[in-house]
Amino acid sequence: MDHLLREIAPIPEATWTRIDEEARERPVPLLAARRVVDTGSGPGAGNSPR
Repeated sequence: MDHLLREIAPIPEATWTRIDEEARERPVPLLAARRVVDTGSGPGAGNSPR
């Protein structure tokens, strides 16, 4: 399913390619940090792998 309605959006294909690249790149540092930062408190603190 295409929630962005690319076929009717007035955005060139090259721009969609860049949007897709950004969408893949942006979460990686945030998700990587989640694996190494353990605050030991807060909701779900006892559920993190050690």
